[in-house]
Amino acid sequence: MRTVTLSFWAFGLLTLLSLPAYAQKPGGEPGVQDIQVGSSRVGGPGLTPTERAANAAADEEEEVLTEETLPPKGNKKRLPGLHKIASRYVRGQMWREACDRYDQIIDEEGAAGMDAAPDAKANAARAFLECAESEAAGRKFEKMELLLKKSETYGGTDYRHAALRRKVKRDTFKEEMAKGNTEKALVAFRAYQADKPDEDERIWMGAELTKIAWAAYNAKDELNLKRAIADADSVAPMNSDLRRLKEKLEDEGSILKQIFTVSIVAIIIAFIAARFFAWRARAKVEGMVEGGSFSGKKNKYLDD
Repeated sequence: MRTVTLSFWAFGLLTLLSLPAYAQKPGGEPGVQDIQVGSSRVGGPGLTPTERAANAAADEEEEVLTEETLPPKGNKKRLPGLHKIASRYVRGQMWREACDRYDQIIDEEGAAGMDAAPDAKANAARAFLECAESEAAGRKFEKMELLLKKSETYGGTDYRHAALRRKVKRDTFKEEMAKGNTEKALVAFRAYQADKPDEDERIWMGAELTKIAWAAYNAKDELNLKRAIADADSVAPMNSDLRRLKEKLEDEGSILKQIFTVSIVAIIIAFIAARFFAWRARAKVEGMVEGGSFSGKKNKYLDD
């Protein structure tokens, strides 16, 4: 009896020890339980310890690499480091810093330095364009144009480059008009229109020039009035206010012409009348002395 009991307990103990090695498969079939090894399952595509160590080292390098820890010139890791820092600035949309780093790469390595990273040219083109827009907002148009050319060098020309240049031309002639520099404004306006005619801006420019003409008219500034009318007429000859001013000047010119004509006639009549009265007076005097020294008769009016 004791032997049977011991056998029973031994069998149960062996059964319990063997259970962890088995598991229920989907569908109810028994199978070997998956065994965890690190973060990967046995039989899966998990990384080897060497690969995990390499990835960890790369992540650490990415986190540690900064402007201060960048290797010096001549170090083979410097160029990859510059590219990493530049791309980090692009991801963070820190455009000024990104432009500075790409300029540094070009200065140190030349154009070939941009080939060291697969996304460098695309990132540089975008960064330089963003920096160009910033310079345009600050009215630094020469710097803007240099940055646009750099952007086009590494990414080609697209609608954003053309749109920025066109916006600058439009802002330029409007600013010059606000300053009263009409001649400069007209030069910039005509350059803007030469790229692509803009009817709205043409109407606006014509209205501004007409305002200047009216101001000169009210100030009785004939010299600036003629110039302003000519400028407005070259931009928007059908402007209603401009046509009204020209008609007013024509009416005033007709009145002045009539006044001038009447004045000339009056002067002529006055001259003729004066001559007539002078002749009559002279004839009267000659009649009074008739019979004097000319006739040999004594004039009683002159006799003492």
